[in-house]
Parts: sequence; C-alpha cells; structure tokens
Amino acid sequence: MRTRMTVMLGLIVAMFASGWVGSAAVATPPVTLNSDFVTDEAGVLSSGELDAANARLGELASANGGDLYVVFVDEFTDPVDSVVWTEQVAADNGLGPDQYLIAVALDSGQYAISADASGPLSDSQIDAVVQAMENGLRARD
Repeated sequence: MRTRMTVMLGLIVAMFASGWVGSAAVATPPVTLNSDFVTDEAGVLSSGELDAANARLGELASANGGDLYVVFVDEFTDPVDSVVWTEQVAADNGLGPDQYLIAVALDSGQYAISADASGPLSDSQIDAVVQAMENGLRARD
C-alpha cells in the first residue's frame, strides 16, 4: 500500500465560502471521482467552466505525465477533517504516486491536497501549487 501525505492548507475566510454558495449546505462523505479530472458535487462551476478546467488538466497530464484531480463539495463529512477526508477519497479511488488530489469544501472554507510521498513533485513544488491555489481561491477563481 502506498503511503500518501496530505498537506493541510488551512481555513479560507468565511467570506470566501459565502461568495460561492447561495444555498443550504449539503453534507458530503468521501466521493467517487468522475471520469474527468474535476468532480463538482457543490455545483460551483458552470458547464463551460467545468469543460475548460477538465481540458486544462488533461493538457497538464499529457505534458507532465501526472494527474491532478479536483473535488468541490459543500462540506466534508464522515470524516469531517479535511485531511482525513481527502486521504480517504485518494485511497478509495486508487490514486497512485503521480496522481494528486485537491479537495475544497466551500461552506466550511476548508481545503487540502493529497500527494503521495514518493510522487514526482518535491515538497517545494507542492508548496508552489498550494500558494497558487490559495491565491486563486482568495480571488474566488
């Protein structure tokens, strides 16, 4: 069994989460990933945005030989801890060393990234991804 580590990315300010979600929260246990790169259980992306994100992540996978999956949910539940939830999704979906998972819970403002310790990205490269992601999330992008 591969060992995966998850970098806890922290809490996003409540304004961030409320800016995207206008309906009641839906509790989401660990999910099965879609056949595409993005699984949007929260309905945060339009179909055009979803298509564009999947196309860009497909290009990234082809160019670099690794995969990045993204999951949007309202809340992490069963377990509620973002790190444990993200690790559970990675394990349940059989992600390998060159496959990464970013999970974002909009209502609770939590997010985490799951990365296999033996994967091709170094800690500094993962930190750069986290920084870029945080900047985008703060900008509600």
